[in-house]
Amino acid sequence: MFGSFQIASIAGIPIRVHVLFVVLVAGLALVPDAGFLQLAILAMLVVSVVLHELGHALVARRFGIRVVDITLWPLGGLARLSSIPESSGVEAAIAIAGPLVNLFLALAAAPVVVAGFFLGAREAWVGEAAFAFVAVNVLMAGFNLLPAFPTDGGRLVRAWFARSRSWLDATVLAVRVGRAMALLLAVTGVVWGQWMLPVVALWLWWTGGLELTQVRARAAAARLEGLGARAPDPAVRA
Repeated sequence: MFGSFQIASIAGIPIRVHVLFVVLVAGLALVPDAGFLQLAILAMLVVSVVLHELGHALVARRFGIRVVDITLWPLGGLARLSSIPESSGVEAAIAIAGPLVNLFLALAAAPVVVAGFFLGAREAWVGEAAFAFVAVNVLMAGFNLLPAFPTDGGRLVRAWFARSRSWLDATVLAVRVGRAMALLLAVTGVVWGQWMLPVVALWLWWTGGLELTQVRARAAAARLEGLGARAPDPAVRA
């Protein structure tokens, strides 16, 4: 997270912002034809991302995991944890927390959307803003639930595989599923002319491989430690 700086602290968790995120938000906010509603949607997106990551962080705390910080960057948010226990139950609980926060926010704003239909023309923007808030959170929950490891949905896939396999084998399978999804996103982006989708696909491919490398390293270290514990004393062997 080189290039990020702290802007706040919520529940003792530092909230950091990457410089590139600031540049992106400023660029979107300064678009010549950006109106009040567009700026409001941008603000809602930032708030929703922070709350999504807080969902992950607070559930992780319940399992005794230290939360290093939450960082906002161009592709969303990252809740950095001191460690991730190799437990399907713990991973599933932490992974699902973020999307559930988004769905809760969408449901909470739904009555305002309905009320917006009964407001006069002068107050119609309230309903429009609420509808945008619902849409932002539903889309965020939906994207994060894609089985594209290491998204939340991808971590749920790994948690499912880990019920009957080793953590390493479950990670390998989750990465394979995630890379298939990444390829689908890249092709969709090229066909639809959405340049962000190939960028997201590359990020998913790279970060999934990075985490797989880390899991392999931990598994190798554990095997070596186990072999060392079972190895006979050299003096006896001699």
